[in-house]
Amino acid sequence: MDENGFWQLIEGCRPEVPDPDAEHLAAMLTTRLAAGPVAVVIGFAENLSWALYRLDRREYGSDLSGDAFLYTRAAVVAAGREAYERVLRDPAEFVPYATDLVWAESLLYVPDRAYEHLTGEEWDRTPATPTSPIRMPPVGPVDSHVLRNAMRTPVYQRVGRVCSSDACGGCLSRAH
Repeated sequence: MDENGFWQLIEGCRPEVPDPDAEHLAAMLTTRLAAGPVAVVIGFAENLSWALYRLDRREYGSDLSGDAFLYTRAAVVAAGREAYERVLRDPAEFVPYATDLVWAESLLYVPDRAYEHLTGEEWDRTPATPTSPIRMPPVGPVDSHVLRNAMRTPVYQRVGRVCSSDACGGCLSRAH
């Protein structure tokens, strides 16, 4: 599932009646995702994680507890793509969600419930052990062998080059 498919699914499942805690949305999403296949459930989970991650910024939730901040970010996602993108462009758009304690905790459980329905098993999200450990770069310039190994990791493949400095070969550091 790509990002557009994720947002289309959210929009297609949003009820026409007010759904302040996103309970109806979560139920509809779970039903749709439980129709399979598992790959779509996993794609939904990855897109949900990415959307929540993009909202994980100090200017949005500095006054909220960890749980409240997570549930409030989920409410922004539940509000749909337009609301989500407004909040990304302008942190002031997040204020009503935070001050009115608009939560969508139920949205967080959708992928796990759909997965369990499809497979009959709980989703074990324990990461697989890598077959070969990743070498940590030495202090100082990064050698090409270490960079090649880093580029093979799932994090690099998902996020890509973080550093914009050509001097270090596009490492994963945000420090330059």
